[in-house]
Amino acid sequence: MNSDSLEKASSEFTSVNDRKKPENEENEDATLQRGDFTIKAYNSYDSMSEFISGENKMVEGEVSEDFSLDNCIIHEELATVNDIEVGDKITLVDSNDDTNTYELTVTGIY
Repeated sequence: MNSDSLEKASSEFTSVNDRKKPENEENEDATLQRGDFTIKAYNSYDSMSEFISGENKMVEGEVSEDFSLDNCIIHEELATVNDIEVGDKITLVDSNDDTNTYELTVTGIY
């Protein structure tokens, strides 16, 4: 599939997972999924197996060194179809509570 065959996404990302992790559980690869998007969250470089193996490669920008910041990397096709560039901000909206939003800065494209 290439970006010519994709439609532009809506401006709201409504991906949410109700799974609550136990306090003693590390959530190294939390996947939130609904509709057209899958969101993976990492809390360390070691948990980024797709990048370590070479399956995914950065084409622009970089992975933030500080996992406590509100930064993200996005897929190249998503960036192309939605005219998103490194440095842009995107907003994720909780589908269970649309007043709960997350503004993230795109630091890289893979």
